[in-house]
Amino acid sequence: MEGFYNKSLVLKIQNKRNEMYTNANQFGICDARTLVVSQELDVLLNEYQYSQQSQNISVRYHGQDIYQIMEF
Repeated sequence: MEGFYNKSLVLKIQNKRNEMYTNANQFGICDARTLVVSQELDVLLNEYQYSQQSQNISVRYHGQDIYQIMEF
């Protein structure tokens, strides 16, 4: 399920980035419409980064738990 979520999120990021480029070309980089889309892209990128960090942390914790069990 995480794989589907990440693929969906990556697709949203790509679409939002394209929307931002289109707005920037059409209205300029300082236009409010471009800035709003840029902020929406930031939210998606932060969500993606958080999901990646969460996956790395859970793998490390699982590895640590297995190591602790083996010590006993």
